[in-house]
Amino acid sequence: MSEIEVDVQLVGVNGTDHVQVDPPALAVNLQPMWDDSGENSLKAILHRSLVHLFGLYNELQEFERHVTATLVEVEVLREDMRKSKEEMQQILENRSKLLNAMNDDLTLELHIVMILVISMTFYMCNM
Repeated sequence: MSEIEVDVQLVGVNGTDHVQVDPPALAVNLQPMWDDSGENSLKAILHRSLVHLFGLYNELQEFERHVTATLVEVEVLREDMRKSKEEMQQILENRSKLLNAMNDDLTLELHIVMILVISMTFYMCNM
């Protein structure tokens, strides 16, 4: 589980108490609440801040779940890419073997044809 550290202080400005939160980004919607007597309620302010922090914590957990799922997908894609590279390498090796074998066969056939042409040429010349 992740931890969130927050420094919450009660600060007085012009006779009005309010909550100062560090880091300031967490201070969203922490305006003072008034109780029935019309006085600023520290308990209400702290309650709102805790509710807000709990919401941030839930968002953080949701983000961590998305990151974990994304990392799993990335690993699967990496494995697929590795397998694809191996398959491509195997195909290239098989292609090279096939082409080399065909070249050897073609060379042999070409030699046979050349020998026949030369033989026929000598035969025709000797007639």
